[in-house]
Order: sequence, then C-alpha cells, then structure tokens
Amino acid sequence: MNDPVIVIVLILAVIAFMYLAAEVLRPLALAVLFSMVLAPMASWLERRGIPRALATAACVLVVLGALGGISSMVFMQFGQLAEEVVAQSDEIKLKVRSLFRGQSPSAVGQVGQVVEEVTREVMEEEIPEDSEDGPPSEIVLSETPAPPGFRLPETSRSTLQGDPIIPVEVVDRPSIQDRFRNAVGPLLGPAAIFFLVLILTLFILLTRDNLHARLIQVIGTSHVSLTTRTLEEAGQRISRYLTIFSLYNATCGAILGLGLYLIGIPYAVLWGFLAAVLRFIPYVGPWSAFVLPLAYSITLGEVGDGWQEPLLVIALFGTLEIISNSILEPIIYGRTAGITAVGLLVMAMFWTWLWGPIGLLLSTPLTVCLAVLGKYVPALNVFATMLGEDVVLERNAQYYQRLLAQDSDAAYEVVEEALDDGFSLERIFDEILIPSLSRAESDLARSVIEESDEIFIWTTTRTILDDLEAREEGEYRADLVPSKSRASGKVLGIATNDAADTMVLRMVQLSLRPLGIPVEIINASSSPLEASEHLSGSKNQIVLLSYLPPVGLTSARYLVRRIKALDPKLPLWAGRWGESGGEKARNRLTKMGADRVVFSVAEVKEHLPKAIDGLRTRPPSDPKPSAEATSLP
Repeated sequence: MNDPVIVIVLILAVIAFMYLAAEVLRPLALAVLFSMVLAPMASWLERRGIPRALATAACVLVVLGALGGISSMVFMQFGQLAEEVVAQSDEIKLKVRSLFRGQSPSAVGQVGQVVEEVTREVMEEEIPEDSEDGPPSEIVLSETPAPPGFRLPETSRSTLQGDPIIPVEVVDRPSIQDRFRNAVGPLLGPAAIFFLVLILTLFILLTRDNLHARLIQVIGTSHVSLTTRTLEEAGQRISRYLTIFSLYNATCGAILGLGLYLIGIPYAVLWGFLAAVLRFIPYVGPWSAFVLPLAYSITLGEVGDGWQEPLLVIALFGTLEIISNSILEPIIYGRTAGITAVGLLVMAMFWTWLWGPIGLLLSTPLTVCLAVLGKYVPALNVFATMLGEDVVLERNAQYYQRLLAQDSDAAYEVVEEALDDGFSLERIFDEILIPSLSRAESDLARSVIEESDEIFIWTTTRTILDDLEAREEGEYRADLVPSKSRASGKVLGIATNDAADTMVLRMVQLSLRPLGIPVEIINASSSPLEASEHLSGSKNQIVLLSYLPPVGLTSARYLVRRIKALDPKLPLWAGRWGESGGEKARNRLTKMGADRVVFSVAEVKEHLPKAIDGLRTRPPSDPKPSAEATSLP
C-alpha cells in the first residue's frame, strides 16, 4: 500500500464507485453525519438514566419538531413570496428597466450609438427610389383557373372569401389519478430519502457501540489502537464542528431575520432560514444569503423610501460579517474543522461535482473525515498534508528553501516568527539554523547547489546572528551577570573545516553569554598547528571542536589526536552538530581521545558549566609536545 501508483489507482476506483453509487451513498452519508450530531445529546440523556431507545427517540423528535415548525413557516412565506412576484411581475420589470435606463451611457455605449445611427443613415440612402407610379400599394396574386372537376371545400372557400376563422382548441381533461400523480409525484423522491435517512439515523444511534466494534473487527484487531484513535478523533472533530457550526449559523440566521424584520423587509423568517442554511456552504453561502433580501428590497421595496431599505440591508449584512469574521469565528471555531481555506474550497467543488447540492452541503464534514484518515493512515497521508491546517514544512526546511530562493528577508521572517512563538536562542540554533547549514554542506557535497548558493546561505545566517547578538546584548551582557553565578573558566572553540563550523561556535558563544562563560573562537582558516598553539595552561579551560556533518570528520579526528598528544589532561569536547545519532562517529572520536561528544547547543549550555566548575581543583596543565605530537604534521 505504500506504492504511490497503487494508492492513486485505488483512490480513482473509490471516486468512480462513489459517483456510480451516489443514490445509495448520499442517504447513508447524511444519516452518519446526523447521528454524529445527535450522539452527544443522546449520550447525555443516557448518563442521566434514560434508556437508549427512549433517549434516541427523544433527540430525533425534538430535532424533527424544531425543523418541522420552522419549515412550515418557511414554506408558507415562500408561497406568499411566489404569489407576490407573479402578481407584481410588471412592476418588477418597470423598476428594473428604470434602474438601468436612469444611468447615463458610458463612453463605449455612446460610441456604439453614434456608429449605429451612421450605419442606419447609410443604409437608408442606398435603398433605390421607386418608379414615378410609387411603391405598389398592394400585392395582387394571379388567379389560375381550376382544373376541370376540381372543387374547393366549403371551409377553404369561405377562408379565401375572407370569412373569419374560428379557432378550435382540444382540451384534455386529466383524471383524478393524473392530478394526484402530478401533485404528489415530485415529492415522493425527497420524501423517501428523508424517511430513509431518518430510519438509518435511528438505527445508527441505537447500535453505535455495536457498529464501532464491527468496524474494528473488519479492519483487524491488530490495528485496534489505530482504528480507535481514528474513529474517536473523526467523531469528535466532526461532531464538534457540526454542532458548533449549526448553532452559530442558526444564531446568525435569527439575528439577520430579526434585523430584516425591524428594517421592514417582509418574509423575515424566510430570509433568516435561507441565511442559516446557506452559511453551510463555505465562503460563498453567506454572500448568496445577502443577495436575496437585497434584490427583494430593490425590486419590491417601497417606492417612496428610495434606496433606504437596500442601504439598511447592506449595512446589516456588512456589520454582521465583519463582526463574525474578525471576532466571533476565530473565538468560537478556533481549530474546529482543521482544514485550510483553499483545501475547503477545492473539496467543496469536488463534492459538488460528485454528489450535487447535497455534496456541497456535506463538503466540510466529509473533508474533515479525509483529513483525519490521512493523519492516521500512512497511505492516505497526502490528504492530511494537503488539507490540514498545520504547517507541513518544518521551520528549518522553510528557512533553507527561502535561502535557496535568494530571499534573505523571507528567511529572516522564519526566525522572527520563531521568536514570536517563544523559541529560545538555543532552540532557534538547533532547530533552524544548524540543520539548514548542514543541508547546505550535504547539498554542496552532492553538487546539488553551487558554491555561490552556500556563500549566500553563510552570509544571511551570519547577518541573522549579528542581529540576534544586537537584540540580546542589553539583556545578556556578561558584565550584568552576578559575580556569584559567573563561571571562572572559558571555552576554546576550534572550527574543524569551514565557516559553517565557525558560525556554530558563535551560536555557542551567544548561548553561553548569559552564564558569563567566555568563548574564544579559532577560525577554520587557521591550520591545525596554529590551532594547537592557542592552548594555554589555564586549568579552567575546555576545548570544543566544532564539526558540522557530513564533511569535516577527518579534520576533527586529526585535531583530537593532536590536542591530546599536546596535553592528555586537557578536557576536549567534540561537537557533532545536528545529529542525535551518529554512534559510529561518536565511538571514533571517543577512541581518539574526545572526553565528550555533544550534538546540540542546548546540550552544551546544559552540561558545560558543571564541567568547568569541576575543573577548578585540576592543576594547571603544562602542554609539552610528546613524541606523537611532534610526529604529527
């Protein structure tokens, strides 16, 4: 199942099956979603001691009663609106025509009118004048004598003589069965689907535990934990989304209906119900609900009020949408659905194509199901990646990608966002900057990038370190650290290979500054012999070699051997940055004489002060070249 070709074929097969079996799957999907909405209410009643059958029936009856009452009022007002539109169709046409005629024609329209008039005059001049007798006043048909024995029927003779024609209409009187079929027939399909969904919802609520166990048995008992987590999260997220979304939409519909009633727009219950239902459609629904009462206020509003009612409708919807989108929805929803806006719109178009209007209404909950499945099923991980709200790309990958695009400002924004999210300096170094430098080293070694790209990455990273140092200078200056907490030792940092190793040592320097531990950095441009000459006889000194994989291991091993040959008692740490593993390299460096191998700046900051305090009782070392040291080049 990890083969992408097989996964794509299976997805296409499932889409084809869902398209062909839409008549069966649509009621089933509606029943499952309705049961998820009603399940929390039924469970609450069951915890109060009410039997499951009675609790389920009560939930369904309450919902049906509320929907039935609102639907009856909506259908009544919809019928009245239809009668009003038919009765005032002429007035609507005149009002719409006056709206468009009252506007002054545009420049393009004026040019078109001039061209039309000139063309008409030219065509009139090209018509040839008639003879002096003038145009014929009538057309005379020549009479041809009828052949012998031919006689016209009486009706034809009377028609030719100018007698009036009596129209004849054949009326087909429908029977009682035909009238019943025409009236009830269109309603049989929706009624059957409604009762089928209702029965399925009842049985799903009554046997939800049994269905849960059966589904686990189908998938397999070896995946009990995975199936349980998937079903629980899908049920919770969808139930929470539908419940909150339904209540919120109903509240918005009630507020809009009340506002339209106070403005004076008729059929306020109808407009409020449409606003609540249309808000289930992502992004497009609220604006559709706004257009309908606005069009009514323009076409069928009171003539004496002018544009007062349309302007009030615009103000009502605009105020509600601004408050809803800016304040209420972020607080109420939060991360309820967990789907990106683009993913929601794309999937809304897909479900609409697949299942029509019902698919449009079900697009968000069905998309949430796909996102949850993609989170727990590895073969469907593409849905979680494309639809989920979480940032898929890690921060170090974002930072490195923007550096490869030669966009230093965007790369710095990644660091600023991390600082705003509460990242410490050590976390920024270990999770963003160091992995990016290691990626650049690896890509350059494989000729994926050029040296100019790596130089740009080094330059940008160095500039960011300068900015971080300036930002932290006032807070973490060494002279502000109390004397009791200041360590009486220092660190000698030696870069083993290139500028990237030097920059990591500078990160260590910035990290140890609040502790008052100075870090002396020896650049990678120095030769190993020059680096070994910086060793002093201080008893509170630790040498830290900086080695950034994947290159530089040979230089690091050489420096470990040479420093240990000069002073075997000198504490020597080797920093293999950006790798939590690397046991093979750790063992090699340890065998060469490294006292400790560290992998992150945070690890250095945590353990190095204790190591320096432990060196206070150590006598000063007197580095004298041994035979091995002098033999090394």
